[in-house]
Amino acid sequence: MEHRLHQRVPVRIAAEIVFKGVRTDNLYTRDISGAGVFIETEASALPLLSLVQVRLNDVANGVQVNPMDMLVVHKSDTGVGLMSIRQETAITAIVNIPRAHLPVRAHHARYAHRR
Repeated sequence: MEHRLHQRVPVRIAAEIVFKGVRTDNLYTRDISGAGVFIETEASALPLLSLVQVRLNDVANGVQVNPMDMLVVHKSDTGVGLMSIRQETAITAIVNIPRAHLPVRAHHARYAHRR
């Protein structure tokens, strides 16, 4: 069972990572939380705990986030987990994502009485 402070929101947004002046683009997010983002990429050469800049940019759908300083905190065969250095930056990025990018939650009949 995972114990997370911030819920992950599955969302696919174009992203780019800059590390030591080298830009890698044509990447996509898998999910975003109030603390960071997971970006899908093949085996990454980014060292753990390295500082990178990340930009989320999906102009066609109205998502454009200024570059954020992030820390590489997780690596896997499918991508990298990045933690925002400034938490409010990550939260602002989530708030500004158009609803079209967010998953639709199914209505549960057992909560109908709360309307």
